[in-house]
This record gives sequence, C-alpha cells and structure tokens, in this order.
Amino acid sequence: MSFRRLLDQIRDAGELRVVSRQVDPYLEIAAVIDGLEGCPVLFERVKGSPYPVAAGVCSRREWFALGL
Repeated sequence: MSFRRLLDQIRDAGELRVVSRQVDPYLEIAAVIDGLEGCPVLFERVKGSPYPVAAGVCSRREWFALGL
C-alpha cells in the first residue's frame, strides 16, 4: 500500500486532522502534534518546504497494521 493510500483511508475514517494554514517546522509542528495527542495529522503548508508533512499515522496499531 502506498503512503498516500494510507492517508486517504485514515481520512475516509474521519481520523485525519488536516492543517491547511502555514506552519513553522521549528517547534510549531511539534506543538501541534503534541496538542493532538497522537491523532494522525497532515500539514499541507510547511514554511520553507514544497512538501506536505504527515505525522502520527503509526500512532495506533490499527493504522500501522493498515499500512502493512
């Protein structure tokens, strides 16, 4: 399974949190991740990066197993 497909399945289950505003990779992303307490999150706009960033997709066994 591709990583994108895994994110789509987590999104379809209503578990993926999406942050569409720009975030700073220095401490701000970590603070958001900590505040969500392990929920999968996708940062769409990361300051200084052309790529989105995902976190917490393996924070639960169910999501980890789905990815395998």
